[in-house]
Amino acid sequence: MTLPGNRSYWPQDVRLDGILIPVLERDNHPALKASPGEHELTGRFYWSALPDSIHVPPGNALLDLRVNGQPVAAFRLEDEGVRLRQQPDAPARQDTLDLQVFRLLTDGIPFTVATRLDLRVSGQTREELLGPVLPLISCRSPWTARCPLGWKPMAGCGCNCGQGTGP
Repeated sequence: MTLPGNRSYWPQDVRLDGILIPVLERDNHPALKASPGEHELTGRFYWSALPDSIHVPPGNALLDLRVNGQPVAAFRLEDEGVRLRQQPDAPARQDTLDLQVFRLLTDGIPFTVATRLDLRVSGQTREELLGPVLPLISCRSPWTARCPLGWKPMAGCGCNCGQGTGP
C-alpha cells in the first residue's frame, strides 16, 4: 500500500490499527505491507516550513487532514497531491456533484438490499463525504467503483472524485 508523502516528506509514527509499523520505500514513495481488509492507518509529517502540497496516492479513499494539530475541513486533492497552502491567484472552478441512489430489494432469506451510487462530478479533484448511503440495519459487503471509496464511522461513505461520472 502506497502512503502519502515522498522522499522529501516521509511519514513518521505510522500506525496500522494502532500498532507502530515500519515504512518501506517503493518507487520513491513510502509504502507498507498490510493484509487485505479494513484498517485504520495514522501517521505524522514533520517539516521546518509547511510545503505547498504533499503527494497522496490516487488510490487513497478517505483522508483526515490536520495541519499544526488542527483539523482541515475543506481541502483539495490535486494532481500533485493535497494542497496545504492556498494559492490566492488561482481562479476558482465551480465544483458540482450530482448523486443518484438506486436500490434493488431482493425478498428472500436473507433479505438483501443492493445499493448503486451514480455520481456526476465537475470541478477540482476532491474528497466528498456522501453521508449514510446504506440503510441503518445493514452489513457492508465488497463494492466496486471507478473512484476510490472508503467508509468513515458515523459519516458513512466517502470518495475521492474528479471530473466525470462513475458508480
